[in-house]
Amino acid sequence: MVGPVKIRRVPPLTLALLACVACKDDSSAALFIDDLCQRRAEDVCPARVDCCEAPPSEQGCLAADLNSCVTQRTALEKNSALTYDSEQAARVLAEQRGSLDGCGPAFSIGRFFRGTGGNGAACERDAQCASDQCDLTEGVCATNDSLALCSPLAGPADESANQPTE
Repeated sequence: MVGPVKIRRVPPLTLALLACVACKDDSSAALFIDDLCQRRAEDVCPARVDCCEAPPSEQGCLAADLNSCVTQRTALEKNSALTYDSEQAARVLAEQRGSLDGCGPAFSIGRFFRGTGGNGAACERDAQCASDQCDLTEGVCATNDSLALCSPLAGPADESANQPTE
């Protein structure tokens, strides 16, 4: 006859570590606003290093992109006409990754918020546009060329070298 079977409990820390493995999954259905700038920079900066002829250092890019993003995100959060939807933001991040994979442009921070207009939408200021660019002469949202992956704002000092590599 076999004696009683001892059941061992798994320590809570082990369970937490196992659960955290799933929290690093980039295919998450939500991108929380506190993670937006870090995740965006982690996608944009390696693409700049891979795609631009005169790339910035990845560390320098991360610092600059994070700082710029936080400033823009804070301004957008104060705009009562805009809302942040974490599920929509996750979809926008996935779309941006597709663009970056082809050395395409990074997306503006405004695109991660609901309530911003697309190209051609009526506007009175930049924050109303997904492109962060309101053509005040026409009163419509316009394409923002400064979002090109290898633009001078991306880090390279020499504008002649700001073309994607082939």
